Amino acid sequence: MAADEKIQIAWTEFPSTLSTAWACRRFVIDTLYRWGLLGLVADVQLVVGELVTNAVAASAPDGTDVTVCLRAEQGSLLIEVGDQVEALPVLHRPTLQGRRGLGLPLVASMSTRWGIRQEAGGKVVWSELACRKRPESAT
Repeated sequence: MAADEKIQIAWTEFPSTLSTAWACRRFVIDTLYRWGLLGLVADVQLVVGELVTNAVAASAPDGTDVTVCLRAEQGSLLIEVGDQVEALPVLHRPTLQGRRGLGLPLVASMSTRWGIRQEAGGKVVWSELACRKRPESAT
């Protein structure tokens, strides 16, 4: 990586409630605006919304916190959503009859790479998207 290339990182934590997905989408808009990556807002909001919804559902009824981290560097944006539940999500094959189980296949189809990482006391589901523009601060 060249010395003039920036790595941008933004991280936040939310309580696991019904309004968490909305708050995370707002975090995405604000962050990508600051970074000058508005062309990614729709895709990142969709991925974050799906991953956060899964994290909130997995956290019920305990309502443990959900973390969201965005990391932009040359050519890619890494999205990480963590929760404090050790059970791993399962990638289901979507069906026309079902309304559930579509989130991870959608995330997988939009991502250049994606995966799940277990951590002490929980897990992180991550997705990497290609950036259309080199990340730079909008300040």
